[in-house]
Amino acid sequence: MRSTPSRLAGVICAGLAIAACAIALPSPSSAQDGAIAREVPFLTLRNRTGSGDPRTAFGDERSGLSAGSCRVRNIDLGGLTPLAEAAPASIREEFLRVEDVRETDGAQMFDALQATAADRAPAIYVHGYYIGFEKGCRRAVLLQQNAGLAGRFLWFSWPSDGALAYYTHDEADLYWSVPD
Repeated sequence: MRSTPSRLAGVICAGLAIAACAIALPSPSSAQDGAIAREVPFLTLRNRTGSGDPRTAFGDERSGLSAGSCRVRNIDLGGLTPLAEAAPASIREEFLRVEDVRETDGAQMFDALQATAADRAPAIYVHGYYIGFEKGCRRAVLLQQNAGLAGRFLWFSWPSDGALAYYTHDEADLYWSVPD
């Protein structure tokens, strides 16, 4: 008869072997649609940066109203995809990358939203403090997907600094963003 420490070591080794097999075996998964890009329409009062990098297309300064869409794609995690799928939304957001930001005419965007929403009420998402444009875009796409709001979802991004230390700046920018 084995002693308790050697029995425990055997159980741990067997568990690790089973877990390794589960990770290594491909399984169909909705998270494996990393090739599928998801888009969300937006309105923003952030400044255009002129950057060629879509993650920094809009900054943290105040500006006039802009409209457009933000396209996000999942990072390919290979065999770890099933683990990513089981992660909480706050972690799954980190597996997304902003791939493209396109500006459009606001009237055209509203017409498209009205056409795709049909008779369903649209949902408008306004992010909170400490959210830069890129993070807001990733969160908006995830919320739209998780709530099944595609076709009737609109994200509004006010000029948050995206930095925890600038809460008072964010507060002033938020109040500035609200129409009188």
